[in-house]
Amino acid sequence: MFLKSLHSKSIDKFYVGQTENIDKRLLFHNNSEKNNIWTKRGIPWELKTVIPFMSPTDAVKAKRLKKTGKTGKTADTYWMEIPNHVPNAVFHEHIIMPNHAHGTFDYLKLDFYLCIV
Repeated sequence: MFLKSLHSKSIDKFYVGQTENIDKRLLFHNNSEKNNIWTKRGIPWELKTVIPFMSPTDAVKAKRLKKTGKTGKTADTYWMEIPNHVPNAVFHEHIIMPNHAHGTFDYLKLDFYLCIV
């Protein structure tokens, strides 16, 4: 079982869900004829994060925490604020686990140095 996060540039939203077959599920989300859930309005979806779980129960717990949990909302809020405080960093997707968070960012190296005297 996998927990996945998808991103839609067209509506600038993330979608978190669990699946046993990543490729098949991504094709479903991007199929305008078969997709009848809210993700249809965000086509095309891009796969951002995949996290394997030993059991479907663990994947569902992590998904619920990410979507509705206080920890998930707090982490979302703080993660989205970090770029305002770290100007040379480009932050990407993140995912909330039951007892910790995962996120990625790129730190941009500048070709010049600013010296204020």
